[in-house]
Amino acid sequence: MAEVGKKKITVDTKINLYGEAKGKEPPAWFAASPALQKLDQTIDVKRTLELDPRKWNRKTLEDGAYAVARYELALFATAMAGFEKKIVKALPKDQKRAKLDKNAKSISDDFKSEFEKVEGDVVKLHKKITKAIEAKVSTALDEVEADKGDNKKALAAGKEALKKFAQVDDRMFSNLTEDVADTLKALARDLKGADEKEAAAAYKDAKSSMAVCQKAFASSAKEVQNVAKYLLFKGDKMARDKNAAPALQEIGKKLSANGPMKSALNRISAAVDDFGKSLDDMDRLVSDGKASEAEVKTAAQQFEKDHKDKDKTLAEAARHMDAIGKAFNKTSQQVKA
Repeated sequence: MAEVGKKKITVDTKINLYGEAKGKEPPAWFAASPALQKLDQTIDVKRTLELDPRKWNRKTLEDGAYAVARYELALFATAMAGFEKKIVKALPKDQKRAKLDKNAKSISDDFKSEFEKVEGDVVKLHKKITKAIEAKVSTALDEVEADKGDNKKALAAGKEALKKFAQVDDRMFSNLTEDVADTLKALARDLKGADEKEAAAAYKDAKSSMAVCQKAFASSAKEVQNVAKYLLFKGDKMARDKNAAPALQEIGKKLSANGPMKSALNRISAAVDDFGKSLDDMDRLVSDGKASEAEVKTAAQQFEKDHKDKDKTLAEAARHMDAIGKAFNKTSQQVKA
């Protein structure tokens, strides 16, 4: 029997694992892999809770389940985009525009080898992300039913995001820029006076170095962008949540209002996109293997010029992140378990 004032509300929804990905569906290249096609596209969430109907309804709970999963879904989408770059990069030069469908693995042995590596990584990540989301959603619903979780959940999620941001080096863009520029400068030096065989070897080394740069970008800058986007989304939700503690609503208003804090988070996200586009351009230049010593040298100089000041944008975002962190810590002392 339900407690007085409460009624049973059943949550019955599916969380789309590709909800934050382009097209909200698995990448087209999954068609080349029976193993990837067998992966579940959704996570089932089905549970009946006893709740105060004045505060909760099915739609709010189901929307909340997706919101809880949103950060992991964003990470998953980012990873899928990174995996796609890897396999596209492995395509033979004359097939860079080939359709990555069910026949993709027949393109070449080298491509097949790279695809199979990616295939294994996707399966492992899918399992990890699914497990993390299931645990977070289950915990969130437990807290909702105990009528104590909304505020604590929001605090915990916010602190988790800020912790990830705090782990980023304040010279993140400078370090990334130096790594890319050093790769290009080394390539230019190796190309000077090189014959065809030596040039091919130089480009091969540069490709390996660029792969390391891409990996570093994905694990640092893209992580910063995910945190910024998550806080903006979370802030808007907290600002409109009448059931949230007043102090949390105030944090939400600061994050969602058109002001310096929101502007700083949007700018750092845009800076990451801009850097990523340039990084992809340099990656293509190296992968094509046709640029001259002078062209590579010029590309290195332009890359440094374009991104030398991005740490200022990071510092501005960090300043606001610090303010948000202090607000979360202060609110933690006010919100009761």
